Amino acid sequence: MDIFYKDLGELVLSSLENRKPNLQGEKPDYSKLLNIAYMHHMGQLLLVPALNSWNWSEQDTANLKKQIMGGMFGTAKLDVVQKQLEKEFEENGVKFLMMKGSVIKYIYPKQELREMGDIDLLVYPESFPKAEEVLETLGYVVVEDVKQHKVYKSPGGVCVEAHHTMCDRTTDKKMYEYFCDYSKHKLKDGKKYTYEMTNEDFYVYLMAHMARHFYVKGCGIRNLVDIYIYDKVYGKQLNRAYVEQELNKIGILDYTKQMEKLTAIWLKGQETAEVYDNIFEYMLDGGSYGHDYNGFWNRFSKVDPQKENKFQLKLWYYFPPLTYMSEKYPFLEKAPACLPFFWVKRVFDSLFASKKVRQSKEERREHVQNVDENTIRKMSEIYRSMNFRFTSR
Repeated sequence: MDIFYKDLGELVLSSLENRKPNLQGEKPDYSKLLNIAYMHHMGQLLLVPALNSWNWSEQDTANLKKQIMGGMFGTAKLDVVQKQLEKEFEENGVKFLMMKGSVIKYIYPKQELREMGDIDLLVYPESFPKAEEVLETLGYVVVEDVKQHKVYKSPGGVCVEAHHTMCDRTTDKKMYEYFCDYSKHKLKDGKKYTYEMTNEDFYVYLMAHMARHFYVKGCGIRNLVDIYIYDKVYGKQLNRAYVEQELNKIGILDYTKQMEKLTAIWLKGQETAEVYDNIFEYMLDGGSYGHDYNGFWNRFSKVDPQKENKFQLKLWYYFPPLTYMSEKYPFLEKAPACLPFFWVKRVFDSLFASKKVRQSKEERREHVQNVDENTIRKMSEIYRSMNFRFTSR
């Protein structure tokens, strides 16, 4: 693994362990470091030790301090809003469960080390109308209503994602149905409406959420820090047999093992291999939420490895196989001979899609046109190693 990547890991570890980092490489480019911290929501983890490890110009020092203070203020602001929501929902009889970073930040040594862009929570179906009343009373406004959640903005500008479900139905049907079963949720001690998951079930959800992002368009290296922290705090207590059983049910056991191995390479000093270096670079490049144009690699990786070249990629992209098209157009399962007609229909559907969807498709087309043979090989190998078994039907 590149010395710069190792130094990134050492910066992370020094923040988590509250010590001075033992760095091997030269001072990194200021803009590069700042961009990584921003893209991956890792300002406190990376910038605080970086500020104290190298001599920066007066302007760069001032900017680093500004970014660090802004991150601390943002974390404090989110924490105030989260605690208010928890209190209001409990007092008003709204059944809910905090999700993602809103839970895991509390097992970090300090909350500000786990930065968040918003607050995610699940509102149980029977409580959603009441939750909306509470949010409206508190001055929240809806800014977006998407597949699995409504996005609210607080009077102070904090985004809150109130989820209808824990997993969207379009990535994988089995995963969606698995997380629609709330029977494993339990009331928090002393609460009547505030729910939580066991440590095992939360880890399964944590990995499922990460896998979903990775599968659709990629995900960032902050997730590896979450895995590291979770193992450090709960690793010896977890019922690993149960965890692996549940991960296997939703088709992400191989993915989880790959991410755990990559975490051990990056943050525990284990020996690496080319595929893991490629995975790390891919995750680093994509930032926290990846790129829309990566969405086809999970499908293309299933073709014959001997055909992983630019011609086959373009052929696959513009004339997708029946297995792919039948998920989007179920009619093809009964009438596979109609596949050419649906290739044409796919083009017309794209023309009349929303501006956001058309832009995403255009970025994907450009990526297919410009990608080189080496990247095709690397991306196919990465997604094959994950062994995703997702299907929307």
